[in-house]
Amino acid sequence: MVNYENKVNSSLGESLEKNSKKHLGIRYEGNQSVSKPGENYPVEKDLLKELNVLYLDDDKDLLDSYESIHRFDFNIFATNSAAEATEIIKTNTIHIIIADQQMPDITGLDFFSSIIDKHPNPIRILLTGYSDVSSMIRAIDSNIIYRHMSKPFTPEEMKLMIKNAAEVYFLRKEKR
Repeated sequence: MVNYENKVNSSLGESLEKNSKKHLGIRYEGNQSVSKPGENYPVEKDLLKELNVLYLDDDKDLLDSYESIHRFDFNIFATNSAAEATEIIKTNTIHIIIADQQMPDITGLDFFSSIIDKHPNPIRILLTGYSDVSSMIRAIDSNIIYRHMSKPFTPEEMKLMIKNAAEVYFLRKEKR
């Protein structure tokens, strides 16, 4: 089994050892730590249920599976259309946006670039089925995306990624 912390933070050049005490509780925003070692910003379960997550992917089966698995965890908006995703963002308060990189009409990075000026607040997570590490690092460094996640992933990995993204979202909101 893949160590999820290593998998997620490898895009940032972070090398975390499994269960390393000195790294537990550190939150990263881009390449910047937003919390100190030992300092945790847990997202309350009730707050997670208020979380609005938009999931854009051309794979309808994956969208259906995601909705089925996480329907009790978050408010889910799922679509396979970038145009519909844009409308959802315009008409709802979306906290986290998850988009697949490889879609027929638009890439995930292009979608994020198209919405970031009008909707800068949602945390953006890019799903990739291949490894184009240099593109992902550039996207993270330029703040287009918060993180990328490689497919396939487990429901637990996705839930942890969303929980961490929610922590960053609400920390940023406190700072505004």
